[in-house]
Amino acid sequence: MLRILVYLLIFNVLKSQDCCNSFIYPETFTSVPVFIVIGQSNAMGCILPSELNPGEDQPHPEIRIASYWNEGFEIYHPSYNANGFSMMMPILIPVLKGPRSGMEISISQNLLNDYDSIYMIKGPNPGSSLHDNWSPDGNTWLAFKDLIHRCNTWFYNRQQQPEYLFIVWHQGESDLNHTAVYYNNLVTLHKDIKELANMFYTPFIITTINDIAVNSDLIRQAHLDYATNHDNAFYIETNDLSYKDNLHLDATGQRDLGDRVYNLWKSLQQ
Repeated sequence: MLRILVYLLIFNVLKSQDCCNSFIYPETFTSVPVFIVIGQSNAMGCILPSELNPGEDQPHPEIRIASYWNEGFEIYHPSYNANGFSMMMPILIPVLKGPRSGMEISISQNLLNDYDSIYMIKGPNPGSSLHDNWSPDGNTWLAFKDLIHRCNTWFYNRQQQPEYLFIVWHQGESDLNHTAVYYNNLVTLHKDIKELANMFYTPFIITTINDIAVNSDLIRQAHLDYATNHDNAFYIETNDLSYKDNLHLDATGQRDLGDRVYNLWKSLQQ
């Protein structure tokens, strides 16, 4: 009961405070590459520790992941802390038992071809709805907003300036009953993200959902329409990837999706 009261208190504090203050970084600060993955369960990933390739189950000092329970970033260890932000509030955000890795494995490994070190902010909420949880007053959005602020504070205190490479949005299965407003809700979310940390020109990469249920085609169309109609928004198909249960990508599908995200970002650098 005490733990529940503590989580509810934290949520009320987040809701009442302005936790997205912008930073003005001195030119002398060192720029560091950061990418963000948010959404629901497929953004979390379903790669079990037993499914990690040789070498992946070890700590990666050159890759850092944000953790809610720490003030900033810690060394990425897929067998230990791959859940990232999804572990932040068990009373508000369901937590899959044990660590689960996802597309961030191949994204970060690919990015090491371009950078000496990588920082990731992994903020999914399995089962979350854009209409509710990710709305401007939604519990997931408010918690994520606070985490972005604390990550930026962590960088600032180390005289570093985050260079946000891209944001991956993988979500939609929980909004099959909100298809009529999904597009407009996505407009609001992206607007709020851009204002959160001056990410106005940061690529917003929508990795769409599998076409497996009633109304899933409408969510997919909203994803495609949004990417078509908005600057710096991009669409990635997922229908042809491999799934473990039609809803959740398997280990191969997660890695392939991470490769697609990286390749899209890479193409924008040319």
